[in-house]
This record gives sequence, C-alpha cells and structure tokens, in this order.
Amino acid sequence: MSREWEKQIPHIEDGNVRWAVLYVHNIEEYEDFEHWAEEVRETCLKNPERRETYEEAYRYLVEHTPPAGYWYESTGHGQSFCTRAELHEYLQAYYDYVFGDRPEPIMPPSNEEPCEHEHENGRCVLAIVDRAQEENG
Repeated sequence: MSREWEKQIPHIEDGNVRWAVLYVHNIEEYEDFEHWAEEVRETCLKNPERRETYEEAYRYLVEHTPPAGYWYESTGHGQSFCTRAELHEYLQAYYDYVFGDRPEPIMPPSNEEPCEHEHENGRCVLAIVDRAQEENG
C-alpha cells in the first residue's frame, strides 16, 4: 500500500530516475553518500535531458513529501527520518544541492544510531504515527 505513492513520482518507471531519486538515498547500500550525490549533480550538469527528468521527479518529492515511513521503505530501508518535516528539509536541501547553488546536501540520518524517540521494533514512534495518519486520513 505504501509503495503506491511512488507511482506518482514523474518518470519513476525509468530505472535511472528510480536510482537517482530513491535508491541513491539508501546509505547502507551506497556507503559513500557524498560521492553518489555528487555523481547525480554532475549528471545533471552534463546531461540536460537527464537533468529535466531528475528535476521534475525531485520537485514532486519536495512538493509532495511522503510520510517518513514510506520513504524508509522506498529507499530500501536506507534512511530513517522521524517526521515528514525532517524528510522535507532533507529533500529540499538535496534538491538545492543538485539543481541549485547549495554547496553540499544535508547528510541523511544514520541508521546506526537510534533517534531520541521511543522505538517500536527498532522504528521511531513518530514515523509510525505519521504513516498511520497518512493511511487513515
């Protein structure tokens, strides 16, 4: 059910877009986040067509930021944000880095260190509540 939101992301059926928009944020899979963020940025600088598709997809994410739990699942359990607001701030900074003049993106939260909130099965309670509200409301 939570993966339905992904279908709304422009061009997500393109494997390159899916990688650049979702999988690149799986910090456990791609341990060198800075390198991969720079690669996405460089691709956009060198390839205007790819930039257009990536930018449209990222603009959608910034304008329609999903619940943190949805993002966690869609990035291969690579990033665990507590709230949608925290995820939105991260996505906006990443957008500004890739397509604007921000010198570097915000580093994503580490899954190695638990957040300050109470956890249920290793997950942040705030993220669980955010997801439940999205599904019920």
